Amino acid sequence: GSIRSNAPGSLIPSDCTLKPDWNAVECKSKDYAQLAFDSLDTDKEERLFSPIYVKNEELEFNNKLNTGRDHNWNHVYTSLKRRSRFHSILKTGYEYDIQAS
Repeated sequence: GSIRSNAPGSLIPSDCTLKPDWNAVECKSKDYAQLAFDSLDTDKEERLFSPIYVKNEELEFNNKLNTGRDHNWNHVYTSLKRRSRFHSILKTGYEYDIQAS
């Protein structure tokens, strides 16, 4: 099984259960996998490459992905650098459209 975020606007598949105390959805099925990708461009830490949309109309799945926060600190200030790295949990056996804005 898997646990995924209960992100605003996300649907709860019929084979999953909302867990309000966790702010998450628990899926007992093993038909889910993680999609992970990131930018390998030379400016990958300076240029913001988001949001990314992962969609499947048949499943009514629409996931808006954003990058995380700064990953370096210079004493008390952030470095203002972030990696364009994205993660999404997908139901296997389906095709998904991935679009950048």
